[in-house]
Order: sequence, then structure tokens, then C-alpha cells
Amino acid sequence: AEGVDVTEVKCPDNMPCLRMMTDKTGIFGMLDDECSMGNGSDQGFIDKVYDKFKGNHPFFATKKMARNSFVVLHYAADVNYTVEGWLDKNRDTLKPDYKR
Repeated sequence: AEGVDVTEVKCPDNMPCLRMMTDKTGIFGMLDDECSMGNGSDQGFIDKVYDKFKGNHPFFATKKMARNSFVVLHYAADVNYTVEGWLDKNRDTLKPDYKR
């Protein structure tokens, strides 16, 4: 309708990236596991993420000098995630008024 030719637009399969993030053994699952440990830490979490994905997954990258972050190579752009405070944020429970 706007005169933009979209016949050649190809959407890549983003499912491997989504699985890396959301599977039980993916990044969010690893975050939940680290939170359930009494002595879990942001550093422990990022160490486990690095051990599993660094050099082993096409949608995962790291920055050379940043040991507290990782990069997800999303289809639209690379996104840097800094994990400082992630465990505390993930442990934060909803107020009773917001629970169903």
C-alpha cells in the first residue's frame, strides 16, 4: 500500500535464538536455577552461561573486556545484556495486589 516492494523480504528462522533464551536449559532457565541456589550469584550465572554458549551457539557472543555481559545476535540487531543485578531482579516477587 505504501509502494514498498516486500516480495524479496525473507525472515530468518529465529527459533534457535528463542530456544537459547527460553528453553529450560537456556539462559532464562539457567537464571532461574541460579536463583534457586542459596548461594547463587550474578557471576556464577554468567560463568555458567559462558560455559554453555560461548563458542557453541551461533546466536551468542561476548565482548572481550566485559566479563559481566553477553551479546545475543538477534535477527534485527545484536543486543548486549549486562547481568549485574539480574538475580536480585529475578528473585523479586510480585506484590500480592498483582498476583492472580
